[in-house]
Amino acid sequence: MPEQVTLLDNLVPVDFLVGQNPPYALDKAALMQGLQEVVALINATAWTPEQRDTYRAIRKIVFFEGLIEVNGYQLDRPCCDEDDRIFYWEANEFMANTDRAVRAHTLFHDCFHVIQYWRRQTFAQSENERVAREVEAIDQQIEVAKRLGTYPASIAFLEAFKSDQSRLEARLAEGVRMHHDKDAVRSPVLLADAGAPGDHTQG
Repeated sequence: MPEQVTLLDNLVPVDFLVGQNPPYALDKAALMQGLQEVVALINATAWTPEQRDTYRAIRKIVFFEGLIEVNGYQLDRPCCDEDDRIFYWEANEFMANTDRAVRAHTLFHDCFHVIQYWRRQTFAQSENERVAREVEAIDQQIEVAKRLGTYPASIAFLEAFKSDQSRLEARLAEGVRMHHDKDAVRSPVLLADAGAPGDHTQG
């Protein structure tokens, strides 16, 4: 039977992929246990209607390890497939920090990228727009992190990160080039990344 979690009354399937040359083993049981803890925290937290709808925007979570292929493009780091509403969560990155609040606001960040896409019905079309969307997503992520009781040092890191355009651009430049618009000619588009890198260092 496929794995799934109930996120704010929304059933979200969970899948697992092992790609090429995985640097670590993919431990399904540990990943599901960690995800269940994240979902329990999210479900127990009071949200605004907008925040609740953002979490509910995600359609599927895929844990992966190694190099995988998504819609013809290669992926080896966390990424949000914005129009298909799928969050590809690199398993070792998820396991690197067991703080469920950090995991929960990291998930929110990518759920919010789905909202950004569906508001405009288009991917970011320029570097400036990509940065602007990332700053907006981090702003929303910070508010969620506060509600989750995240360590102040983690919140401070996010605030500093979003204010440093050169670091934002460098992080976005590492992103996966992929395009999923079914009604458009396929061409690479840089998707916003999954969370800020410092999210995964706070214990």
